[in-house]
Amino acid sequence: MKLHTKLILTLVACLSVVIIAAQFIQYLQISGQISELSQSNLSLLTQREEGFAKNLYRSVANSVGDSLNRGEMDKFAMLLNRTAEVDGLLEFSLFDTKETVTYSSDSAQMQKKLPGEIATRVRGGEGMIFQMDDQLIEIYHPQPVVSDCIRCHTDWSLSDPHGGILYFKFSAQALSEAKAQAQEALTSLNHTYLFDAAVSVFVVLLVLASTIFFLIKRMVGRPLGTITTAFDQVAGGDLTTKTEIRSKDEIGELSQNFNSFIGSLHDMVQNIVDQVEILRSSSGSLNELSAGMSTGADELSQKSSGVATSA
Repeated sequence: MKLHTKLILTLVACLSVVIIAAQFIQYLQISGQISELSQSNLSLLTQREEGFAKNLYRSVANSVGDSLNRGEMDKFAMLLNRTAEVDGLLEFSLFDTKETVTYSSDSAQMQKKLPGEIATRVRGGEGMIFQMDDQLIEIYHPQPVVSDCIRCHTDWSLSDPHGGILYFKFSAQALSEAKAQAQEALTSLNHTYLFDAAVSVFVVLLVLASTIFFLIKRMVGRPLGTITTAFDQVAGGDLTTKTEIRSKDEIGELSQNFNSFIGSLHDMVQNIVDQVEILRSSSGSLNELSAGMSTGADELSQKSSGVATSA
């Protein structure tokens, strides 16, 4: 793998980690803000539902309260039955002093006993008891004993804990649906943000990778390729090769050093060639001298032989 390719892959990998980490941190922050906003809206919605349920209870309780206080139980029962027409009102009942339902808008609830926990709280003197979950809103409201009650119930006294308990059960389906919609919206926002973040990361990395590839290939890849080609030519015996890189960085310095080295090597080889040529010329002269000396030696030998013969 080429050096500039390694540099590109390393930079892209590092940038990918940094960008993905930044996007993840931003996602956590935005997701937390969205969740807080959703919880705030749900809290407001819960308070609104609670206020609506209490107001509705007061309206219904006021409509039946007079007949209940005066002991007009037939009228009370009729009004109680009419509350079944109220949208979202599931049950409106009256627990007597024995904590048993004696009147109810839902006949199936007759003779139902007051839950033990509620009974304990009522006996402890607690006033309106409000309970709420994702499905139901319940209100238990002990009714005080008044003088009108004593006229019919002679065994009662004003000091009794209560003269009955009004029970109100309202559907919290709207709140439950709102919570489901809020959760669905939150999930949708998270998915949308994740998709957008993934697309953004991909586009940013693509642009950065393309830019880095172009710059590194231009600033590193091409100059190194030129120097590599020059070395190949030198290895092939061409000592006249030079690189034309004029950059003011390490690669430019390497190019200048290469040119200086090749120039010096060329001069050294040329000097060796010149010396070899001189040696070749000198060798020819020595050969001629050697031949002359050999001829002189032959003549001297013949003269010596002649002298020897004469002697």
